[in-house]
Amino acid sequence: MFIRFPVLLLWNLLRNLVRFPFVLLQAILQVVFGLFVKDKKQYIRLEIRKGLPYWERSSILQWFQSEPSDLTMDQWRDLLKKLGTKKNIEGMVLEIRELHAGWPVLDEFRTMLLAYREQGKRVVLYPHQLTTAEYYLATGADKLLISPATPVMLNSPAFQSFFFGAILKEVGVSFDVQRMGAHKNAPENMTRAFPSPTYRGDLYELLFGFTQHMFTEMAKGRDDDPDRLRQIFAWGVFSPEEALQHELIDAIRFSERLIEYLKAEEPDTFVYPEHPQAPPKEENPEENSGPSTSSTELRESETAETADSEAAE
Repeated sequence: MFIRFPVLLLWNLLRNLVRFPFVLLQAILQVVFGLFVKDKKQYIRLEIRKGLPYWERSSILQWFQSEPSDLTMDQWRDLLKKLGTKKNIEGMVLEIRELHAGWPVLDEFRTMLLAYREQGKRVVLYPHQLTTAEYYLATGADKLLISPATPVMLNSPAFQSFFFGAILKEVGVSFDVQRMGAHKNAPENMTRAFPSPTYRGDLYELLFGFTQHMFTEMAKGRDDDPDRLRQIFAWGVFSPEEALQHELIDAIRFSERLIEYLKAEEPDTFVYPEHPQAPPKEENPEENSGPSTSSTELRESETAETADSEAAE
């Protein structure tokens, strides 16, 4: 560990020194060409690798990471405000590889995307897997695109609670607590083997309110009906084609074809799922040739047997 730190420090310094002239030249060229060439459709591409952290990790720990860390919520807020003032940027493509975040964080980030869109910008979401969390976030975007290999797994919210009262009693452990009211039911997990009616009712009210809010916001973002979304979420698992058929997504594209979709005036919703970098298919001459002698003889023998059986009848 003590050897790795100075080696990484020296390596990053040398790498930045080598990259600096090229980065500076690229910035100068972008400024020069930007004065003469103005593209009406310029999108910035951002990526979420793991999730939406609320606080930034220690700068010392970042030296030992093999990949860059994700932006924090404060960094996303500042970045979206800055991008909202850029006149040469029409929108952004947000690619999500993994999304580990709680629902309050998702709701806050979705509000940021809606505020970014209110400034006249567009948001295109491109998740590598489409679960309920990604779909809820996508309802705050303009378009939702997935690849032909993206799994679609949409489930309604559910609560899960464990009760250890019976187990603790078996091992001779007692849990003493003083309750101050009927709805102060947090200690029940350690004192009971099953939830009380009050505990069960509180969980039901909380789940009902959260589910109502989620489906209402998703239907509003996708211009859909909440009851229809409830029925669709009851099915759970879809293929990308089925998700497109039920209008859960807007289009199916490979990652390399996103720019073509955004620049097209009337893009198709589905493109034949053949990777643009795949090698060309080689034609097999045997497939194009006529039937072989063995297959011809076999069909002739089958025809003769059928004729003999009909004559015998």
